[in-house]
Amino acid sequence: MSELKCDVCGGTIQMQAGGYRGVCLTCRVVYSLPRLRELWAELQKPEDQRRHIAPDPDRLPEQAPERVADRSGKGEFEIKKDGTLVHYRGNGPKVVIPEGVTRIGAWSFAGNLNITSLTLPVGVKVISKGAFSGLISLEELHLPEGLEVIETWAFSSCENLTEVKLPASVTRVEDRAFENCPRLTGLTTGAGIRLEENAFEAALPRPILLEELVSSEFFEITDGCLVRYLGNSPLVEVPRGVTEIAEHAFRGKDGVTRVELPESLTAIGPGAFRDCTALRRINLPAGLTQLGEEAFMGCTALEEAHLPVGLTHLPKAVFSGCVGLGRVTLPEGLETIGPWAFLGCAGLTALALPQSLRQLGKAACYGCVSLTEAAIPQGVTAIAEGCFSDCISLRRVELPGSIAEVEAWAFSGCTALQQVELPAGLTAVGEKAFVYCAALEAVTLPPEAKVGPQAFAGTPFGEKTACKGLLFTEW
Repeated sequence: MSELKCDVCGGTIQMQAGGYRGVCLTCRVVYSLPRLRELWAELQKPEDQRRHIAPDPDRLPEQAPERVADRSGKGEFEIKKDGTLVHYRGNGPKVVIPEGVTRIGAWSFAGNLNITSLTLPVGVKVISKGAFSGLISLEELHLPEGLEVIETWAFSSCENLTEVKLPASVTRVEDRAFENCPRLTGLTTGAGIRLEENAFEAALPRPILLEELVSSEFFEITDGCLVRYLGNSPLVEVPRGVTEIAEHAFRGKDGVTRVELPESLTAIGPGAFRDCTALRRINLPAGLTQLGEEAFMGCTALEEAHLPVGLTHLPKAVFSGCVGLGRVTLPEGLETIGPWAFLGCAGLTALALPQSLRQLGKAACYGCVSLTEAAIPQGVTAIAEGCFSDCISLRRVELPGSIAEVEAWAFSGCTALQQVELPAGLTAVGEKAFVYCAALEAVTLPPEAKVGPQAFAGTPFGEKTACKGLLFTEW
């Protein structure tokens, strides 16, 4: 069988890391599987018809290895005078890199199938691009204090690596550094680390909390704030000690189905879980006192939300677009529900509002098409603009004596609404407040209340709002 030859040095190309790429055994240039197929196809042609196939440009070594003296005494390591380890020729399962090495060179160990344990010496500051890529047998990794940077692809396709403890000195883990490490379940890092967006791409298992945890698997945590979640695991357990979920920390993570939050959590930032379309369950701990705007907006699979005592305000659009939300528990002590808080929550059939509530925001329940009844607590003074608009299943509304105004479009399009008793203290009904309430049979309206244009258009009462004694039950 013909051998594939490297276009850089003419050395033999060997398939590595489960057959998804090839590595030149001489200069360590890496070839992707598509390029290997091209090389093989060219090899089948007559020699005078073959064309040059270049190696992957982004997987080339920084430079061809310099043949230098071995420092291990075993003929295994090639180390430059500046301390860069450029090539490893050994085949033993346990590798201890000798002292004096300051940098692990690009692709220096790539594709070695025998290494199961790897120990780096104190003094190594940089692990270069692809240095340990494709070490599919690697299970045990010891990294030294003083290490600062782990470059792209450094540990990619280390398929049996389960745990990594990065020393506190590490400041940067680059894009795809741990790409395709499917068994990696634990990561411990220092507080000041910068993890690039796809550093752990395609590493899927649930997180395991490690001792003295500062930042766990796929989490970027600073001073107790979870700044960003980098994974996309179905089950996510946020580490103990986290007090805040930052703005957009989980936004768009469409593989997350369940999130366990720690008791230490007090705040969830704006848009923190926005557009997590597969999220079905999340526990909101007792100590939570602050929710940001749009925190769960677009979580279309979210089934229920139990809000803790201590939460006094629901912000704008916090559950907007949660079409699967069937049950919400609102705590006593809640005072305000912001605009569009439950907009488009099509699965919501009931909403028990606490007696502490004082304000329902604009379009708060707009488009809750399954909502059948609403009891507004004493203390709320207005039904805000569009608050129950297009709640097409709403049949019954209880309004307290504190209501002074029903604003524009408040009940517009509530086609199943049959009776409304407006309290004696009501002073105004806004424009189109009950427009298209086609089933409305009776309205109790105080004689002095001001009625806006087309307030009852599209109802059996039509536009004859001036004839209160004939069309309405007066006080």
